[in-house]
Amino acid sequence: MEHRSLHLVTELFPRDLVELVHANVLLNDKAHDWKHVMGVVEHADKIISTFEEELGSYRKLIIAGAFMHDAQCHVDRKLHHELGAKWVLNEVFPYWDCDLTDPAQWIVAQSILEHRASYEGKRINPVSEAVAAADRGPVNFRNYLKRAIQYRTTNGISPNNEGMRVMVISDAFGHIQDKYGARGYAFKNLPYFTSKLYEKEIAEMHSMLDTAKAEAIVELGEELLVELGFPQ
Repeated sequence: MEHRSLHLVTELFPRDLVELVHANVLLNDKAHDWKHVMGVVEHADKIISTFEEELGSYRKLIIAGAFMHDAQCHVDRKLHHELGAKWVLNEVFPYWDCDLTDPAQWIVAQSILEHRASYEGKRINPVSEAVAAADRGPVNFRNYLKRAIQYRTTNGISPNNEGMRVMVISDAFGHIQDKYGARGYAFKNLPYFTSKLYEKEIAEMHSMLDTAKAEAIVELGEELLVELGFPQ
């Protein structure tokens, strides 16, 4: 996946700009690392291909937003969408020739500003809708839980005993319920392309979240901790 995603961005943007974004992303936490960014670029490409008639003409703008959406996460995670939008307008586009008009540059910045699941405003262009959908990734409960656990284990919570492991898993699952449940904040303003592409998976995940047993969640969480390098 990374090879294809890297090819996509190096094909569209100057190599030294790609290296600058890479250097910034390397400073991020594990949940917003280079693998995540490459995954978002890959998913953006899939969304563009699936909705070619609607999105084909915006391809470069969508890939740009997907590639740079988390570049300032290491500075301030809570404000990285605002910082990222300012960064591309003030630190990227004035110095790198990306062959984008001024209005196109603003659209890319807007897509970064509006990409987060907690964004409550109305996205007024398809580029923002596509970048937000790409950042959500494929609707997959297991991947969502793994990423939530990963974030917690790289931000001060060490699952070094049974009690701490259960706490990490429970806290991560609670986050998934709050974010992705039927009334979760991620679904209050769900990107259009996510709802169209993953309608069946969304319904299945909501049903699972409503009926999940604590023992099953802990068991799955233990599997994910092992995958993340925390053996029992």
